[in-house]
This record gives sequence, structure tokens and C-alpha cells, in this order.
Amino acid sequence: MKTQNKSQGISKNKASFTVARSDNGNIQITFTFPKEEVKKAQEEALKEIGQSITVPGFRKGKAPFEKVKAHVPQQKLVEKVLTILLPETLYKAISTNKIKPAIYPKFELIKTKEDEDWEIRAITAEIPEFSLDNYKEKLVGEIRSKKLVKSDKKLQNEITKDQKQEVLLRTLVDVVEVNIPPLMIKEELDSRLAQLLQRIEKLGLTLENYLNAIGKNPETLRQEYERDVRDSIALDAILTKIAEKENIEVSQEELEKALEVASSDPQIKKQLKSQAQVNFVKTVLIKRKVLDHLTSLWDSV
Repeated sequence: MKTQNKSQGISKNKASFTVARSDNGNIQITFTFPKEEVKKAQEEALKEIGQSITVPGFRKGKAPFEKVKAHVPQQKLVEKVLTILLPETLYKAISTNKIKPAIYPKFELIKTKEDEDWEIRAITAEIPEFSLDNYKEKLVGEIRSKKLVKSDKKLQNEITKDQKQEVLLRTLVDVVEVNIPPLMIKEELDSRLAQLLQRIEKLGLTLENYLNAIGKNPETLRQEYERDVRDSIALDAILTKIAEKENIEVSQEELEKALEVASSDPQIKKQLKSQAQVNFVKTVLIKRKVLDHLTSLWDSV
């Protein structure tokens, strides 16, 4: 990873961390947890695990740490210890270095040997800063060119809102340069291709048959999906930045009204129980407002 800069820090639990940023937005955070802290976390983990398992010769929840440890798979214990050690230290590393993760970190175990310091690596990505430049001028130029092509007033009136937005969004992707981290592209691309494969299998087809039917090979299909993923991520970032630049926000009243409408559907209501899901609804509303703002440019030209 080509490093742009490195920084170090220490969290309250005496763990240290090093953050390495690359030019393309990928970020590595390497944590070192002192063996003393690891031992404390192991004891806490074993105490919690011990409450739910029965060790021969002991009442449930009464077995000593070493006996519980002997009955717990090493992988399960390591995972439990990490849930104790990582959250506070990860938050410290992210907040100290003002990282804005675009994807949830993936963790790699570098060293987790008994009676030694542990080393864990988190890999994430953030979209590097970019400029909208004179995006409005460029949009207006594209709008004028489209209107000149369809100079007939009647034809202009037949252009739908969706068609206007399609032109505007395509133009934004073309004129605003956003450097998307490869890690983000790979993760979203793999997810979309996996979903496609599931749909193909449900239809009773093989991937080979499907590709033959649409006249593509695995390489061209992946390239097509990768281009769509890159554009989708870039567009999402651009719309977010436009909302910030133009101070486009959603009021609490607008949010509550949207949540009320959404909650009328029992299936959706079940999904609106966490703050993260409510924030997602708010983000969708803001982006709708941005689209309306962009559409107004078309109508004003």
C-alpha cells in the first residue's frame, strides 16, 4: 500500500495503534494490545461465556476460568476477546485521525499468541476529498445542449422528470472527478455479482448459460458491473457533497412524516427500530431534495 501518511496513538486500555493512509483512500489501522490487557479481556470473556455453558463437575456458571477455557474453541475465545478490546480502541483511532469510513472495517489477526502482545489490523476506506468545481455551470451547459436538440416546445414539455434527472446525474458523474477507493469498489462489486449468481441459480440456469443468452463473457460482465459500481458510489458521494454545499437539509417534521408513512407498511416498520435505519431514511430524503434542486436548474434554463 503506497502510504500517504502515518500516525500513531494510544487508547485508554493502553493499546497502541498506527494508521496508514494511501493515496487511493484505502486505510490500514494496526493495533497492538499489551498482553496484560489481553489477559484481562480473556478473563472477562471467559466469565461471560462461562455463564452459558456447563463444564463437567461444576454447576453452570461456577467453573473456574481455566476449566471454561479448556471447553471453549480457541477461535470463539479470540472473537469474544476482540469484541471487548476493539470497540473503544477502534473509535479512538477513527476519531483521533478524523477518519470517515465508507465501509465497515475488515479485521485481520496478525498475532494472537498466548502470553504475548496481540496485533490486529483493520482495513477500511474513505473517499478522498474532491471538489465540485463549477458543477452548476457544467450542468447548465449540458441542459442547454439537450434543449437545443429538442428545440420544439412541445417536445420539451414531453421530457419527464426522470429523463431530466437521468441527464443531470450522468453529467455529474462525467464532470466531477471522484477517486473511489479500490476496496470500496471490490466489496460492492463482489456483493452485486454474488446477488446476480443467486438470481441465476433460482432460475435454474448456470452462469455459462446466462452469459451465452446475453452475449457476454465473465470478463465483460465484471467490467460492466465494475463501471456501474464506480459510477454509483461516485454519484452518491457527489449528491452528499452538493447537499452540504447548498445547505440542503431535512427538518425533524419532514423526517417524522416520512417515518410515519413508511411505518404504515408492517414489513418496513420492523426495519425502522434502530437509529442507523432512521438515519438511512433521512439520507434518502436529503438526496431526493438534491435531485429536486438539480431538476430546478433544468426548468430555469
